[in-house]
Amino acid sequence: MARTARFTLGGEDYINIFKITLQFGEKASSLGGCEDLPAFSFRSFDHQIDGCFQADSEGKMEINFSPENVVYDPGIGSSTFPILEFEDRIKKSLLAVESYAIESNKLYLFMKDQKNPMVFLALKD
Repeated sequence: MARTARFTLGGEDYINIFKITLQFGEKASSLGGCEDLPAFSFRSFDHQIDGCFQADSEGKMEINFSPENVVYDPGIGSSTFPILEFEDRIKKSLLAVESYAIESNKLYLFMKDQKNPMVFLALKD
């Protein structure tokens, strides 16, 4: 955390340091094991994850990706323990997604055996 604090207090790109994005596509993924399933892309502090997903109108969802589609791309603070722990948990959480809900411009992803959902805000261009 000290490295992250030093980076942000030094005036370096404070706005984007904690930006995490999740994008769901409509077109089928070209990745192996994802035939005929729509693609998704997730960007966190240190990783770019590409894969596919299945979702239905009843709120069921499954996200899939394989280790070869997880690209390590270190960012600032990549060696701080809170970020290392977050990166490990986020990968496990994405694979454990079993349902979703959309309310008031927010996407809630609910994971198997986890009490709290992941929440994402829709970005408008």
